[in-house]
Amino acid sequence: MGALDVRRDFFEDLASQNKLVAHGQPVAEGSDELRVSFISVEDPEGLPAAVETGIHFPCVVILDLKGKLNDKGGSIRRQWNNVLWFLHKDNTGATENQKKQTAYDTAETVMNQFISKMQNLLEEDGSCGPFKDLHLESFFFEMTGRVSDGLYGWRLSFSDENAARDITIFDSSKWTEEE
Repeated sequence: MGALDVRRDFFEDLASQNKLVAHGQPVAEGSDELRVSFISVEDPEGLPAAVETGIHFPCVVILDLKGKLNDKGGSIRRQWNNVLWFLHKDNTGATENQKKQTAYDTAETVMNQFISKMQNLLEEDGSCGPFKDLHLESFFFEMTGRVSDGLYGWRLSFSDENAARDITIFDSSKWTEEE
């Protein structure tokens, strides 16, 4: 399983455990319809279309990974940049300004709950799912602004590192001989 798949599975699991997001849970008691409140998109430009296709709010969105290699005294490590968006759309009869504030507040609550859960896992288990070298000072969050009609939230990014053994150990059997 690749790095994105492992992270996506971890965050999807958190989204189903969180009571506000409740991904994969019934939309109402006794209902057969399940909430879809976790999605994966390749780039932020595709986000408005993705959230207009039956997504339940609040929702969590994971974007594709970015990374780079670091040489730490002969130890080659991959540094990953993880990006999550926490979004909400308030459909009450309030004013537009109140809807916007409620959306930001709800999305921020979910984001803070995710950070708290990750921190708790780190303290209890020494790791947090796929994240072995995770530091809270690498967490950066910002308001996302209007993503689509009435949809607002927060963007969270953070980095983590792991050993790049598949790069540091060359396997000649994976290559043909030059002639």
